[in-house]
Amino acid sequence: RIFFEQSGGGVTFSGGEPLMQHEFLLEALKACREHGFNTAVDTAGYSSAESFISIMPFTDVFLFDLKHPDDARHVEYTGVSNIRIIENLRMIIDNGKNVMIRIPVIPGKNDDEATLIEMRDLLMSLKRDNLLKISLLPFHRIGMAKYNKFGLAYRMNDTMPPSTQRMNDLKHFFSETGIKVRLGG
Repeated sequence: RIFFEQSGGGVTFSGGEPLMQHEFLLEALKACREHGFNTAVDTAGYSSAESFISIMPFTDVFLFDLKHPDDARHVEYTGVSNIRIIENLRMIIDNGKNVMIRIPVIPGKNDDEATLIEMRDLLMSLKRDNLLKISLLPFHRIGMAKYNKFGLAYRMNDTMPPSTQRMNDLKHFFSETGIKVRLGG
């Protein structure tokens, strides 16, 4: 409690996907609210609208991942459609909740010109005062060792992290939305 009061911090729920344990998340968010803690939910957005509606009153900010704007490619890369994800994001923003967008930048997957333009256009269509910022998260290979340790195939062996220059160029590109952009989390 002392650390919380001195830092002005709060509680962030992440995972995995915190909404996969919706009932627990809701109760934990309520408890945080009762104790005066600021709350954040880090989500990929693939949950029911009802789950989001129930936690919105107890969530101060959503950290919302956007992996790909194109539905077919989103399905190809993640195994799920992005239609529900974008609908949930739009609903959260339209309900006045604070949102920070997190975009993983994965060379060869979501950093081509057409995809970037589509992502920027999507963000511009969502722009409101409560869309606080865009965080561009460069792909990294930190998980590679874990895959090897468990004898799993690491399918991103040939993917290298984007260069600092590339990330700076993307920061400039997305700043055209008028939304604050930062590199990293």
